[in-house]
Amino acid sequence: MIKKTLFLSLILLLLLMACKTKTIIFSGESKNWSAKLKITQTDDMQEEEFQLRYKGEDVNSVGEFDYEIDSVGSSSRTNAILNEDGSLMDNGSMCSGCAFTTEETEVVVTVEWNDKKEIFTLVNE
Repeated sequence: MIKKTLFLSLILLLLLMACKTKTIIFSGESKNWSAKLKITQTDDMQEEEFQLRYKGEDVNSVGEFDYEIDSVGSSSRTNAILNEDGSLMDNGSMCSGCAFTTEETEVVVTVEWNDKKEIFTLVNE
């Protein structure tokens, strides 16, 4: 009985060790915007969580805007709207079997609003 319990415990431990989770966080800012990109990776899947914040005083002046995240894979959104606090949270991008982001990956964010455009780079924290 002890051998069975020990054997099952060992197998469970090996399974838990095989499924590692890694988190990489990139952040950066421009004159009017700040952004954070959180990447969560397991052995075979990558999930992205993106937060964008307007740094100006009048959030309502932004209106609809577009943004693009250029990295290992690109993602973009058009006609986005900020929350009342001037932020936007996008829990969208998830892929399995795709190229993974690393700590050295270059991440470039482009934001376009009201005939203005800012481009800035996010760096690994």
